[in-house]
Amino acid sequence: MKIEDGGYRRGLVFKNVVVKISKCFILKLNMQTYKQYKRFSLLYFIEGLLSNINEIYNWYRYKALRKYMCPIYFHDFLGLFLVMKRVDLYTDIEVPKPLKDSFINEINQYKNHPVFSDLKFDNIGLLDNRLVLIDFGDCNNIKNHLKKIRNK
Repeated sequence: MKIEDGGYRRGLVFKNVVVKISKCFILKLNMQTYKQYKRFSLLYFIEGLLSNINEIYNWYRYKALRKYMCPIYFHDFLGLFLVMKRVDLYTDIEVPKPLKDSFINEINQYKNHPVFSDLKFDNIGLLDNRLVLIDFGDCNNIKNHLKKIRNK
């Protein structure tokens, strides 16, 4: 097992699956006080939960786009964890140019779609000779909607 750190989640990488869990403790930040540490740990935990929930939502809501998403095998309904298929990361492998070009051309029509809101090479992997998103749970859309509601 290997542990990979993301922005708000931690990935437990096994042979065939990855378990994404919300970060609960932030060790890398220089906190002035214990109160700040607790506050930031809670914020990171909530962001991780929202990311998992949004990824689960996107998986069920946008079934037509599943060919671009890494499969989710199992999840809880609180967003504490989700289990995905393990794929080879785009940044770790040599991707053939035709495969890369066809992926870019196909997803170009979905530029403003929520599933592709955090599109970058770190969030793409190779599964069965096709490129898929491994992180499609960006919660910026949720935060923007919450801000709009709060400002009304």
